Amino acid sequence: MYRVGRILEKPDIIMGVSPQLITALSALFLSIKLKKPFISDILDLWPESLIQLKPEMKHNPYTWFLYYLERLIYRKSKSIIVCVEKFKNHIVSKGIDEKKIHFISNCTYPNHFTPDKPVEYYKEKYKINRFTVAYTGAIGVANNPYLILDIAKRLENQPIDFLILGEGPLREEIEKKIENDNIKNVKIYKTIPKRNILNFLANVDLCLITVNKTELYKYGLSPNKLFDYMLAGKPILITAKPEYSEFVKDSGCGFYADPENLDEIVSTVMKVYNMPKNEREEMGKRGKDYILKFYSEQSLGDKLEEVINQTLSEVTNC
Repeated sequence: MYRVGRILEKPDIIMGVSPQLITALSALFLSIKLKKPFISDILDLWPESLIQLKPEMKHNPYTWFLYYLERLIYRKSKSIIVCVEKFKNHIVSKGIDEKKIHFISNCTYPNHFTPDKPVEYYKEKYKINRFTVAYTGAIGVANNPYLILDIAKRLENQPIDFLILGEGPLREEIEKKIENDNIKNVKIYKTIPKRNILNFLANVDLCLITVNKTELYKYGLSPNKLFDYMLAGKPILITAKPEYSEFVKDSGCGFYADPENLDEIVSTVMKVYNMPKNEREEMGKRGKDYILKFYSEQSLGDKLEEVINQTLSEVTNC
């Protein structure tokens, strides 16, 4: 980014996205060189996420350096955008003025889904012929993928299948565990192109978001898969507290369960399984209507434009 900035005409403002912190830092350096205001866009809390997932890293010198970069980026930002409203609490705790922090959620891009595979293609490819629970996205420590296998094993005598589509550092381990434990109602496949995700999800009955129980999520969470699930018009089950992700609660499109309470999770899956199809469809529709109304590309783009104009106005009036 820094090298590219040297050959471009001077912009009016520079934006940098974190994570990763180095990316935002490059944008900050560019803004200093060009003498332009800097806006940081915070999509995740680093290095806080690293510490929660790997507590042994807390006193590592590398982590201390990341904390320094985090504070530097916050201090030097003329405005800070956060995708989860409760991120504000964390940033304010670093001594940052709340007035320069702006909440702009992730948004949905319905016009970006231009599938090249029909709905029936995925139904046949993945042999979807009974009630199916789907998980799509990263397969890593933060995503708690082993929980999906635990749920499936408890429901192995029910006519319920689990489909995992994704990549990540734990994918190979999950594949081995499925094979070694002979878990027959779970299938795992590679990620499919984003443009086709809605046509895949059209075939499933319940969408799943699993996370670990960690203090990090007290600031909230806003996984991209949630927006895909809601746009697909499917009921959703999140293994987290309602206050960690209020989209499902506010729209009434799904359920929450404690990630450490397997009985509660299994019971919730069975609750959705036993619901009449029209009730599941209505629940999914509420999510789709909600996300299109409040989190469209246009409405959140207007908010971003407002933050940019406000930042430029403050700089001009200094």
